[in-house]
Amino acid sequence: MSSISSALSRLPAPRAENAGDLDGGGWAAWLRGHLDPAWRTSEWRQDCWLFTGSVHEPRSSVALCRTEACDTVVSPANIFCPFCKEEQKRSPLPDAEFARAFVPVRNRVAFGGVPEPCSFTKDGQRCVRPRHCKELCATHYTQWKTHSTRKTAGRWEDTAVPYADTPACPAPACPLPGLYGRGLCRHHAQRWMAFLIRSLSSLRVRISCLASSSSVRSVAVVLRVRAGEGVVGCWRCCAASMCSRMPSA
Repeated sequence: MSSISSALSRLPAPRAENAGDLDGGGWAAWLRGHLDPAWRTSEWRQDCWLFTGSVHEPRSSVALCRTEACDTVVSPANIFCPFCKEEQKRSPLPDAEFARAFVPVRNRVAFGGVPEPCSFTKDGQRCVRPRHCKELCATHYTQWKTHSTRKTAGRWEDTAVPYADTPACPAPACPLPGLYGRGLCRHHAQRWMAFLIRSLSSLRVRISCLASSSSVRSVAVVLRVRAGEGVVGCWRCCAASMCSRMPSA
């Protein structure tokens, strides 16, 4: 039983009915009382508890690439980013002149950057949503892929429409456009997927350790009760699949 209690203690706590209110007390109230709203106002947003370090802030540990036309973040300051460094090695220009004259041209969007608009155009109107694959936005790429896979008659463009709006990423204060099915931008979609993978891997290990216990069913029940937590909704599917292969009590 001690191993079961230890495993359960590391699972996310159940969400209370009023868990959305962080102003009622506890650690959130204490932390808010010890924060200075005037601290680095160009970087700290207390309304959504978000700190975004600025490369133009002298106290930041990062800076922009030494190439004047490059916006890649580097650390320490006054160095070339990997892309510009490779070009600088092949250039006959001195470092200072290269930094002033070189204009990087990349075939990939920098991590966290905004892709070019979707290339789909109809009746003179071009889709404004960011590209995902094959120069199409996520929606138009899915339509093209489905049409091609099913070998549907006609042209997929005939039923497609160009979008005039771009959904915003729901992450607080994120300036990037939504890209995937959940509405997340490319950066936050990758972070979310990595979080899910880590969480599911951790859960598989915990359930496997309890596989020989008669209380493993109670673990699955706990997970189902806590399905209100974001990731646990996916954990429940994993737990149900694994528990179906475990011995019953």
